[in-house]
Amino acid sequence: YDEAYEIIASYPDPDGDLLAAKQKIAYFRGLSALEKGDTEGAGRYLAESARIGISPKYNALATFWQGEIAFAQGDYPVAAAKYNAYLKRAPRTEREYALAWYNLGYCAFDRNDLGQAQASFRKFLAAWSPRDRYRADAYNRLGDAAYSDRRFEEAVGEYDNCLLYTSDAADDGE
Repeated sequence: YDEAYEIIASYPDPDGDLLAAKQKIAYFRGLSALEKGDTEGAGRYLAESARIGISPKYNALATFWQGEIAFAQGDYPVAAAKYNAYLKRAPRTEREYALAWYNLGYCAFDRNDLGQAQASFRKFLAAWSPRDRYRADAYNRLGDAAYSDRRFEEAVGEYDNCLLYTSDAADDGE
């Protein structure tokens, strides 16, 4: 990605196709940096990808991953803003769409907004089909919110769902 990026960056007046390629390369450079643990570099590349703004797909994905960086750093207000911006333009079929709802649930928990947390986790569950630890955790958080609101029967039901998916994930080797 670095060589391709440098070549495109050397053009004094790139056309739309070159800018689209530069945006895509900046996006993938950001993911690569993130994979290597370089969150500062990842943030710069993703911000550049979003700034170029040619491709709606890479605009949205760059915004999602900027939210992931903020979330990992504990900056939940920024993360929530990025996830909400992503959700406004993302296809509902993408993996990131569901995960944005999941992390918004945690952002709401951080603000102690249990109603919003529940709504976000329910939207996550509607969009996420794998029977895995994410699903189990979402049910666990729904149970926590119900328990906090003293809706004990509902909490037990959510915790039972959590256990159901936890045992499924364990059977699958996860």
